[in-house]
Amino acid sequence: MTNYNSVEDPGRSGVKPLFTFTFHIEWLRIVGLSSFCIMMATCYLITTYIIFPGGVKADGMKLTDTAIYQLFGFNHSCNVLDFDPAKLIASLMLPFMTLPLIMYLFLFHCKIYKAWDDGLVSKNILNFSRVSTIFNIYVFAVLHLWFVNGPEDKSYGFKGHYIPFVLSQIALGLMAIRQVAYLAAIDKIPFGVSTKVAWWYVYYLVALTIACQFLGMSTAWDNAFGINPAENKGQRILIEYLSKLYVPSAFVIPLIFAYVQTKNGDVSTITLD
Repeated sequence: MTNYNSVEDPGRSGVKPLFTFTFHIEWLRIVGLSSFCIMMATCYLITTYIIFPGGVKADGMKLTDTAIYQLFGFNHSCNVLDFDPAKLIASLMLPFMTLPLIMYLFLFHCKIYKAWDDGLVSKNILNFSRVSTIFNIYVFAVLHLWFVNGPEDKSYGFKGHYIPFVLSQIALGLMAIRQVAYLAAIDKIPFGVSTKVAWWYVYYLVALTIACQFLGMSTAWDNAFGINPAENKGQRILIEYLSKLYVPSAFVIPLIFAYVQTKNGDVSTITLD
């Protein structure tokens, strides 16, 4: 529930603040993650039906000619953002993901600090939040480099394109760890899920992220460790499966849990004097 009220602040001898804003900060996460999903869906439609109708671009380039296809033997989700006008549309839509998530990260840290001050969470959780919040805010603030460095670019190539996305995956994993640690400490994990099961989800997401990053970075760095999905069908199937599994694991499941958490009454109030 969100509302604006002009109320007296009992801590300031009857001085009325300009306004107070009471809301559940999980709505910021919902907006951010939903915006990412909408951006990807929009760019998929543009890429499929406008840029590559029938699988062929206006200049004769085929989907099988893209840098990503040449590296991996298939076009994963990044490909829908790599060509104009999809890249331009994605660049315009990206702030609707990054800005809410940056606000969410900061406000959630404030919530953890208050919980620590009230004796509800440990100093370890607070310190983890301090470090991860700074890292995550920076990562989302520069995520636009994902588009600046296209995989077709001759200067940085796929590596410059992939690194910002890799860092965003790490940030999402750190967000999940912080979230579960906080909810377990205050005993408000959604759906009545046990703390053990909630942590198993975190372990699964971290393992999935590490697997995706290892395979992706090994491929990009000159097929290190023998990872060459363009030539190895088994590796290609594995990487394609993991990349498809990542979106529901890192975006859809957190979206569901974020919505459920908006019902737990753990709201925050921002006051502007």
